[in-house]
Amino acid sequence: WVFNHKNFSYKAAFTQDERQEGSSGSLIASAAFSHIRMQTDRSLIPALVQPLYQEINDFRGGEFTDVTLLIGFAFTIIHEKYLYLTPSIFLGPGLQYQKYNIGGSDKSEFNLALSGNLKLSFGYNADRFFTGIFIVGTANNIFVYDLSLTTVVANANVFAGVRI
Repeated sequence: WVFNHKNFSYKAAFTQDERQEGSSGSLIASAAFSHIRMQTDRSLIPALVQPLYQEINDFRGGEFTDVTLLIGFAFTIIHEKYLYLTPSIFLGPGLQYQKYNIGGSDKSEFNLALSGNLKLSFGYNADRFFTGIFIVGTANNIFVYDLSLTTVVANANVFAGVRI
């Protein structure tokens, strides 16, 4: 949900469905879903620190699915009518379903999760032609007993198109 939808267009920066004509920003609320699976044939806890993680020193991975409510802010700077730069940042709590294996024993539970998202888009968005690049980074936390794992996924997209 874009709170300042009359002056700010998130679509203009990230999908080029619209054009934003002046610099503006907005508070934004959104929801996210993620599913992370990790698995190994030996413990993910390094042998050197296993004594610090007695309950989970044979943690071998699992599946972690979360639904997160994010709140954030984005701002687009328009230069010379068609050039734009839009950074955005989101952070929020969620509910995570965990299914994991410790020492050959399967466990499952619900836990609180924390997610964050950074996006940056830069490009040219005119009436007929658009081009640009956007970069997205997402981080999710996984808490299993005293262990905190953070997954980070990043990607970049280059795009160009013509409106008909």
